[in-house]
Amino acid sequence: MGSVQGFDSYIRVSRKGERDGDSYQTVEEQRRTIAETAKHKGVTLSDFEVIEEDVSGKIAAKDRRLEEILQRIENGQARGLIVAYQDRLSRGSLMEQAAIWERLEKAGARLITGDGTDSEDPNQELIFTVRAGIAREQWRRKQTDWDKSKRNAIERGIHFAARVPTGYLREKGSGPLEVDPAMAEVVVGVFERRAKGWNRGRIARWMNEQDATNGTATHETVRSIIRNRTYLGEARSGEYMKRNAHPALVSQKLWDEANAVSGTGARGTGEVVNKLLAIGIATCANCGHRLQVNMSGSTNRFPSYTCKHFHCKERGYAKASELDSFIQTWILTIPTQVSFITTEAKSDVAEAEKRLEEAQYDKQKLVRNKELRRLLSDEEYNAELEALVEAVTEAQIALDMSKREATEAKTMLALELWNEWDIDTKREYLSKILSALTVGSSKRGKVPLYERVELEFAVPIERPPRLLNEVL
Repeated sequence: MGSVQGFDSYIRVSRKGERDGDSYQTVEEQRRTIAETAKHKGVTLSDFEVIEEDVSGKIAAKDRRLEEILQRIENGQARGLIVAYQDRLSRGSLMEQAAIWERLEKAGARLITGDGTDSEDPNQELIFTVRAGIAREQWRRKQTDWDKSKRNAIERGIHFAARVPTGYLREKGSGPLEVDPAMAEVVVGVFERRAKGWNRGRIARWMNEQDATNGTATHETVRSIIRNRTYLGEARSGEYMKRNAHPALVSQKLWDEANAVSGTGARGTGEVVNKLLAIGIATCANCGHRLQVNMSGSTNRFPSYTCKHFHCKERGYAKASELDSFIQTWILTIPTQVSFITTEAKSDVAEAEKRLEEAQYDKQKLVRNKELRRLLSDEEYNAELEALVEAVTEAQIALDMSKREATEAKTMLALELWNEWDIDTKREYLSKILSALTVGSSKRGKVPLYERVELEFAVPIERPPRLLNEVL
């Protein structure tokens, strides 16, 4: 048992967020209150101080660093505990707060708070309990208000987070996110490279080669970008979500393909993954999550489609070569026609989409520029706005025409041109004719592939394909 020293200090801040510097005084204010309280009570502070930031008072003491102080007191290393305010100690249940009081009382220690609690007074336990109940009720009300704020913000399309995702901008106190032209292309590049099988380290190095990243991208940077559904145009917080809240940077198809590549997927050049057919298409028959590409085998490693969802008990699995061959065999037995934009026509459509995006950006920039609005006369402003609106309309018409021309020019039979298509065109074809591709568990190799794979077609077929087990 160590020698008994003074009173330990405990400081807690529920939400620090991005506050820092002169704008962030909460810790110093609590520290100053503790020092003044100790002086007023005639007690000495020890050198042991615990500061917890971004930590809720609802969390049990044993799961916070408050437990360190309680154990020091129980071991006789401190005479007691001082906090600036009682609610800094806990906002948990009354039972949780009563347990803290009881532990201090059993240890013969003293609890002092800057708002009047002093366990040395025998009448203070009742006051402590009443204050604990008030603090608990205040916490519940704040949680209700906080939940309403989140819901209202999401309904307005507001990104409800302190940090703005890379690739977007947000003016202070303004509405939904806006595209950051300097970083949007980098973000899209991250998704495209991940979809091709690049590992996260290689993508981070590529990001650092771009001027806009300042060389700060890491493995975790890439991971957070790939998993972030904000890039689909979604605003979300907990159970609340709104689609099309802001401009999307990537399509659902690209997002799915990038997230289908697991962290242990093909490494280095990504050549293996880039040749696979069912990336972003195959899903687990048990849990419905998309299968990820994983390198299997201990010595002779091979790519496989595997369900990696934590809670899935019967994970879908198939060797990549077997499932791709399976799909291709079915597809080539179906003489169906599907209209879609092929790889050859994508460049024209992409250029039209870019022109539309630029026209929309110029229009939004004018509308949001309050300083320019003040400088221009009504006639000048309206003329400029009318020209930009016309440019957006023309760009939209051009995009619609390019899509229609590309589609009308490429209505074809898959079995005629399958071997001439690149992998991206094949995947696009599959996404058009298949509404679902599910893969069940292999039961440790006991269930053959043709019994655990199901294909659902999104288009009419002229005749049913032969059974796969007969074809193979």
